[in-house]
This record gives sequence, C-alpha cells and structure tokens, in this order.
Amino acid sequence: MEKLKEYIKINPNNPEALHALGIIEYTEYGNDKILKEVIKKFPNYTQNKTITEIIGK
Repeated sequence: MEKLKEYIKINPNNPEALHALGIIEYTEYGNDKILKEVIKKFPNYTQNKTITEIIGK
C-alpha cells in the first residue's frame, strides 16, 4: 500500500491508482474518503457508478 501511496504522490491525476487505494482503505478500515475523492476529482471516470454503488452515496 505504501508504494501505491508514493505513486499517487508522483502521479496524482491517475484515477485508477486512486481508486485502487480507495478500495484498500475502504475494505481494511471502512474509510470511504478516498473513494469520494475519486468521484469528486474525476467526474467522468468510468468506474464512478460502481464506486457509488459500493459506498452507497
């Protein structure tokens, strides 16, 4: 997970990487903050509908 966080710091405009980190955070800690950030930061990201279904926004 740390390498993924480092990658996101270098490439912050990668919705797939942020999505992956968000899934890890949500699964392990119940934290949906990163997944909500994906939806807000990338409104046209193809997986937003799935993310919304998962977190129940």
